[in-house]
Amino acid sequence: MMMATTRQYFAIILLLFVSYSTAQICNGTGINSCSRCTAINGCGWCAATQSCYPGNLTNPNPPHVCIGKSWEYVCRPCSNFPDCVSCHERGEGDCFWCDNLKGCKPAGWVPCQHTDTCPCQQYPTCTTCSDDYSCDWCVTTGSCGNRTANCTLKANSCSCNLYTDCFSCRAELGCTWCGDGTCRSGNDTTCTAPQLDCNSYCNQQATGCAACNAHDGCVWCSDNSQCNENGRPGCFEQHTCPACGNLGNCDVCSSQPGCVWCGNSHSCQMAGQPDCLIAHSCASYCSGYAECSDCVGLRSCAYCDGSCVNLNNPDCTFLMHTCGPQNNQCGFDGGAFVGGMFLVIGIVLLAVGGWMFYRWKTGKKILYTELK
Repeated sequence: MMMATTRQYFAIILLLFVSYSTAQICNGTGINSCSRCTAINGCGWCAATQSCYPGNLTNPNPPHVCIGKSWEYVCRPCSNFPDCVSCHERGEGDCFWCDNLKGCKPAGWVPCQHTDTCPCQQYPTCTTCSDDYSCDWCVTTGSCGNRTANCTLKANSCSCNLYTDCFSCRAELGCTWCGDGTCRSGNDTTCTAPQLDCNSYCNQQATGCAACNAHDGCVWCSDNSQCNENGRPGCFEQHTCPACGNLGNCDVCSSQPGCVWCGNSHSCQMAGQPDCLIAHSCASYCSGYAECSDCVGLRSCAYCDGSCVNLNNPDCTFLMHTCGPQNNQCGFDGGAFVGGMFLVIGIVLLAVGGWMFYRWKTGKKILYTELK
């Protein structure tokens, strides 16, 4: 038993040594670009911090040293970067932003009039903004601008409390977004429930489209009816929320993207509401109400031939929207109406026939004017 414990002890020591050695290799001098970093086995490039770390295809080691979207274990082509800032984040010598082509190209691309600095508006964080001598971070607007631009309050130094949303906070090196909705330094011990994933943060903050879009960096995705991080792959973004509450018919509601008919509230709501019991079929939703009085009170249903049906049911001739005095009897009964008409006509014909028989029996002529 003692030998096994000793063996495990040495294995742990060896693992720590290997990990330390790998970290030292990845963080070596002169490794200042994605291509140089990933050329070393077991190393990956973090664009956000412009640093090389040990890791694997999906995550750095340890995971918190790099924001997920910035991690590259295999360098992406320069053409994958849509703007000047992300292009330059590849590191020295890998990619350049070409002003004349308005695109990110590999080093040595001809003809490329490359620039060493980017338009200030493209820098997403205070640190990246301040690194460019021609730019200043404006605290008032929470954005980067030219040094000559008008700004009420400019940042003398980049501190985490400048950021008011999870995404800009997490993008700033050394900052952590806390559960109380504030951005603080990563070594701040008063930070509770640090958010390591802004996508999860969006999921927790909002359950509806309008509330979701009100949060900076979040957007409502109709593909999964959830609040997700803006830019999540596969997200069909809905920046404008449909006015589901104005749709008072189950069929019309269900045909509107992003809207669902809630059977418990008998109303149309945005998909994703936690208190909504979705009526997946408008026909089955109505058929669940057997009583006429219950049926006609629903905005999407009407009573027909002794059952509750959807308003758009093509097989029903008369849709009853009111009920008669007796339970489950409709205010307008087609069969009773036709029967009553025949009864009245029969009585009239019987009376006329009796009168004509009386005149004939008494020998009195039936005048045409009398018949009129």
